[in-house]
Amino acid sequence: VEWLSDVFIGEEVTLDATVLMNGTEVTADDVDIEWSNDGGESFVAGGLQHVFERTTDPEEPRRERWAVRVKSPIAPEDDPLAWTIEDGSISFRGIRGPRLYIQGPRVVEVGKPYEFNIYKGLPYSRMQYEIEGYFTLPDGTEVPGDSVVYTPTDEDLETRYVNLTYTGWIKGWKEKGAVNTDDQALRVWEYKFPEFIIYGRYSANVAPVEAILYARPIGLSGRLEDPVYTWDLPEGVQVIEDTNPIARKVIIPEPGSYEFGVTVTDRRGNEGGVTEVVDIGTPEPY
Repeated sequence: VEWLSDVFIGEEVTLDATVLMNGTEVTADDVDIEWSNDGGESFVAGGLQHVFERTTDPEEPRRERWAVRVKSPIAPEDDPLAWTIEDGSISFRGIRGPRLYIQGPRVVEVGKPYEFNIYKGLPYSRMQYEIEGYFTLPDGTEVPGDSVVYTPTDEDLETRYVNLTYTGWIKGWKEKGAVNTDDQALRVWEYKFPEFIIYGRYSANVAPVEAILYARPIGLSGRLEDPVYTWDLPEGVQVIEDTNPIARKVIIPEPGSYEFGVTVTDRRGNEGGVTEVVDIGTPEPY
């Protein structure tokens, strides 16, 4: 027997039986078929197809049991061993919307396209309904389907945060309330190559001086893409640590004016840099 075992309250459930005799499929004219809407307590004659009729409150969520029995027309009806019986159940469920989840990035760069997909799930595990729906872009455009490509605009950048929404419903049950939505907040940003400063920490202001110099971006939102730092250090300065690309640890042994420089490039072809003059004084004689 084939049937829908999990349905909404009010659904008409049709059960379709296939009968085999000696391994051969037969028609309803070849056998006696009886159906039960109360789990086998009572039977009525029927055919290979049967529309289930609830015997309880049709507005109440509950599981109902059905049964079907088949025998040869020549077998006595009152002989229990003459019947082959199969039974099952139908769960009538309260009407709910589908489970929805937008899949895609939550941080997006202005001017770049991004694809978003929707995960759709039925409210109950064994249901077999179809789910339909559409995306609503931040500008109000509605796009039907399970995926959408969205490119953030300059207007989106001004607000910094925008919403992408998916509205979904179970086909045939939308008007009865089987509707749900999922929203995803997106932070919109713009990649701008920043200006830099050299920030230094010095052990003293007279020679000899141990210093750590850092190349720091000003007002950077996000991260640089594959930055490369190229340092230009003056003569006479001793490098004692260069493992961190954004920093150099040095010793300045003699008084004087020293110009430090760093050039920064990224994967997008941007280039910038900065120079910093550091004045080291002469220590007073002992």
